[in-house]
Amino acid sequence: MPTILGNTAGVGARLRAERERLRLSQTELAQLGGVSRNSQTAYETEKTPFTSEYLRAVTDAGVDPLFVIAGVRSAGALSEDQTSLLSAFDHMAPSDRSTFQRLACALAGQPMPTATFHLPSTAALEDAISSFLEGSPGLTGHELVHELAMSLPIILRGAAR
Repeated sequence: MPTILGNTAGVGARLRAERERLRLSQTELAQLGGVSRNSQTAYETEKTPFTSEYLRAVTDAGVDPLFVIAGVRSAGALSEDQTSLLSAFDHMAPSDRSTFQRLACALAGQPMPTATFHLPSTAALEDAISSFLEGSPGLTGHELVHELAMSLPIILRGAAR
């Protein structure tokens, strides 16, 4: 029987932060963890705790399990300077993160990473939106529109694959 984890406050936000650090969509991390995208969403919103098997699988994909569970970066995984920068980055507003990333890339003489984006087929988009709607029972009206708008980049990224 798997051990149930992910039931402490903040674990969902830290799991999402790790997914974003690895530049993975919810669908991609869900696949690596052997779960559905709906389960991934439930883990990140702390509606459902995840299992030890899931955590082990996403750890193999690069997720720092100590950070997800305890909010502390694993010793040896990053240098002290890297840990300090990543901690500051984790606490920035999204617009500040973008500015910080542009500055860091400019100082390092590296180009900004660009996300490859291909428009999905109509069928793939319909499937992705249907999956979203199935995973969002009970949402209606403005609440549904808001959640759909917030999830649209992830839906489009997933449908484009």
